[in-house]
Amino acid sequence: MLFRAVHMPRLYSELPDDLGVASRHCAQVLSLLQDTEANCVLLVDDGNVMTSEISRAVHRWPPKYRGRAKEMLEKLRKSQRFVRVRDDGEVDVACGSGDCGHTVAVCRREVPQILLGPAACEECASLAACEVAFTSINDYPISPFSRLRKDSESLILADSQWDKSGFQQKVWDPLFRYAKHVKLVDRYAGRHLQKEGGGYRLSVNANYARSIEWIFGRFAALSAGRPVRSFEIACGLESDRLSDSEMLGATQVLRGFVRGLSERYGLEMTVHVKVESHGAEIRHARFIITDQMAMAVDRGFDLLKANDTIRDVHISLIYNPGEMERQLRDLPDVPEVAGSPE
Repeated sequence: MLFRAVHMPRLYSELPDDLGVASRHCAQVLSLLQDTEANCVLLVDDGNVMTSEISRAVHRWPPKYRGRAKEMLEKLRKSQRFVRVRDDGEVDVACGSGDCGHTVAVCRREVPQILLGPAACEECASLAACEVAFTSINDYPISPFSRLRKDSESLILADSQWDKSGFQQKVWDPLFRYAKHVKLVDRYAGRHLQKEGGGYRLSVNANYARSIEWIFGRFAALSAGRPVRSFEIACGLESDRLSDSEMLGATQVLRGFVRGLSERYGLEMTVHVKVESHGAEIRHARFIITDQMAMAVDRGFDLLKANDTIRDVHISLIYNPGEMERQLRDLPDVPEVAGSPE
């Protein structure tokens, strides 16, 4: 549900001489940036040649469109949607432009799912010598990629419609490919505990534990070697159903569970257990949030069945998870010692 795209800088710099045509071109690019903001990352060279040229080009746009373009590019930057790729130096291209040469080099190394530019760039794009579909800005609205990107904003699966490998390839791998931080927000993670004598243990139903290990293990594998990475789970326990000592016992079991996974995969996972009370609860829907995008997972994270197929699920993009995260931060943590203050 997260796609890899490359925008040729000339998409921004080559404005038609006719003011009316130039205005329509700017409007097309703004629409493209809006689609990119939904569920794409933009691959650029690690020397910032491409991003520098895009920034200079937008500065020359008509004032009516310039401010909005700068705002959207800055939003993409803040949400980590620009992904820098080592390009080993520019490639010789037909037009002789350095930024086009770096663009082709990025495409050769990373193989995006779409390469976008003005129609005049098709010859340079053909030099990419890799499986990249070049699409002109004029043809983008009718392109297969445009339809696929839009359809992928929401994913509805019937029970066992996909298997583990298919889901992983289409959802987890794109989501984790460039992510540094992942957070699962699941109010019901703590409800997968059941009382047994004087203590607690994970539910006999192993689907939740298997699914969490699957998600965490995939992120650990794809993020290996990154200097900064983190994985968190946030959940809640109901103070009107559990005493302080019971909440502390349940929290210790959850921490033991994530500690075991941390040791197994060589990456620390942390769990944040919040105290829920009437009127102050974590939202019912479950969410997965990375430093690049957020998605709602309506059935929860016990996705993986014993036969390695996927349970029925509806996944949709969340465009502004900030308010939900703020509400989560405002809830108190389960005290470290039973009966202690927050």
